[in-house]
Amino acid sequence: MEQIPEKKIHRTLIILLLTNAIIGLGDLGGALLLIFREESTDILAWISTIIHPAQAYLTRLASAFIAMGDHVYALAIFYFVSHGVIKLFLVWALLRGKLWAYPLAIFFFGLFSLYQLIVLIRHPSMFDLVILALNVFVLILVSKEYRTVRSRYAESVN
Repeated sequence: MEQIPEKKIHRTLIILLLTNAIIGLGDLGGALLLIFREESTDILAWISTIIHPAQAYLTRLASAFIAMGDHVYALAIFYFVSHGVIKLFLVWALLRGKLWAYPLAIFFFGLFSLYQLIVLIRHPSMFDLVILALNVFVLILVSKEYRTVRSRYAESVN
């Protein structure tokens, strides 16, 4: 079996990390929509009329924001904020080449993958399958990169 060049793995990892940063920003955006849910319903309703009046799912989403119980609402905000902040922090640390960030990233991307697998089993969807595949792929590449970086570090110390 042919070995994939280290440079290609690193480049792919950077692209996936940047994708995760975008997802992290999206999570924070989702939290903002929930925090300002009264205003969000108006915004979502307005967007649905611009996109296409038949796109009723945005109006249903806006109604769901209003109907959401306070405990579910608070949990959703906590999830979005913590998920977004952790992803952005890990992406920043990994792109900066912080050695301590690799085990942390492996742990958290493993947790995110486990959560995504549970969501996928309970409510199968193509979107969740793609997100799970992305998380697993990132997990594999971070692990490979960590082995490489750690061995380079060990060589430089010796």
